Amino acid sequence: MKQAAPPLEAAQVERAFPFYLWLDDSLRVKAFGPSLATALPGLRCGDPLDQHFSVRRPTPAADFADWQAHGRSACTLFAIEQAGLRLRGAVEWPEAGGLLLLIAPVLTSLDELRTLNLALTDFAPQDNIGELLLLGRSTQMALQDTRRMADQLRVRSQQLHSVIELCADGVAFCDADGYIQHANAALHELLGLPASPSLVGMPIDALEHQLRRIADTQTTTPRPFFDRHAEDHVAPVQLVLYRPAYTVLLASARRSADGGRAFYLHDATQATEVDRMKSEFLTTAAHELRTPMVSVFGFTELLLRRSLPDERRRDVLETIHRQSSLLVGMLNELLDVTRLEARRGLDFDCRPCTLQDLLVPAVEPHLVQDTHSFELRIAHPDTPLQLDACKTQRALAHVLSNAVQFSSPGSPIEISSLHGELRGRPALGVRVADRGIGMTPEQQARMFERFYRADPSGHRPGAGLGMSLVKEIVELQGGRVEVESRLGEGTAVTLWLPRREAEVATC
Repeated sequence: MKQAAPPLEAAQVERAFPFYLWLDDSLRVKAFGPSLATALPGLRCGDPLDQHFSVRRPTPAADFADWQAHGRSACTLFAIEQAGLRLRGAVEWPEAGGLLLLIAPVLTSLDELRTLNLALTDFAPQDNIGELLLLGRSTQMALQDTRRMADQLRVRSQQLHSVIELCADGVAFCDADGYIQHANAALHELLGLPASPSLVGMPIDALEHQLRRIADTQTTTPRPFFDRHAEDHVAPVQLVLYRPAYTVLLASARRSADGGRAFYLHDATQATEVDRMKSEFLTTAAHELRTPMVSVFGFTELLLRRSLPDERRRDVLETIHRQSSLLVGMLNELLDVTRLEARRGLDFDCRPCTLQDLLVPAVEPHLVQDTHSFELRIAHPDTPLQLDACKTQRALAHVLSNAVQFSSPGSPIEISSLHGELRGRPALGVRVADRGIGMTPEQQARMFERFYRADPSGHRPGAGLGMSLVKEIVELQGGRVEVESRLGEGTAVTLWLPRREAEVATC
């Protein structure tokens, strides 16, 4: 027995199909659902279908016969006066005649729903449009969040990349298999490797082997430099390279969550050199201070324990005075170095002066000693300068003292003045030339290093701070120090001093 379909009243049809559209044989509107009336307020019974809708399916749909040929297949309509409203559904052929389109809007977001002035209550209870729209909205929000997080991650990655590239120390990352994934420019520079080709893609063990070939085996830590298996808390590994330049590197590592390793290479060359210089200074200073202190202590004890003739007593006192003067001189140099480092020229009292004001106090003490002949060729004694006269005199005194100390008694020392420029501005040069022992190129390259002495034997007094002080004093006042020297022929030191601005303007 054939099952009978339940009869439906008009209100029931509207609840079940709130967007239905009933057309007559001439394709004019006979009736339509209440929700379709909400979406299309201009829709009226008797209006032709093509006045309000563009039929995309069936194609063609010019007359009733075309629809009959289409049968009960799905149909698609686009609203003409409501852009964005697309309706899809099925075609039915009611017994009362005409054709019945059981259609519903195709929506992708809740925003489209609000644009059509519709609510979820305008849909049939059996429709899952609400769940679909909410799911679509959630998917859209998740997509937006994903894109936002991707943008943030990209910006963060760019920031980290910029920081790593600007870092003065070397940074390298390798994956769990030991292949380098990133190496910044500082790493290439520290290791003396060309920027191209990049280290990316090279096994970290191959880089380790390459560095070991140019390492100083006596001072390099025997542990692997790039140790992929070491714990994070292990002390940094030291590697000393002697090519292309002497470099002391300290490498530390951290393990990442994916099993890779991040290596951080710190250039400790300067700190190591400072430690070396400090050690040399302590050794030199201890020796230099000990020698006069022993003399002072010994001769003082001699005066206390013995009764000496007046002539012998005077010799002893002169020795004590001479050795005490050496001590005072070395201590003053140490204090000068400390003061210059701390103040960086802030305590300089720069006032108008002339070259003669600087030379006379610096040269007179040596003229009294009468151990060398001084040849003064000063062509510009009254040239105005703007300097701290006291400190500049001290710098000249150091240069003159070196010329006397490193040349034979009686040999000439020439002091002359020169005209020149400093950074495009007029300057005055004071040149002190001797015919002493001179220096090798290696000694000349290190002569401004603090605590460096060309003669470490101790036969000549001093702590190796004089020329360093000269350079600091002159450069902090905008000047420059030039040195010319040949071993066995002598040395010429020129102090270039900026001339006073007012005087320059009138020249």
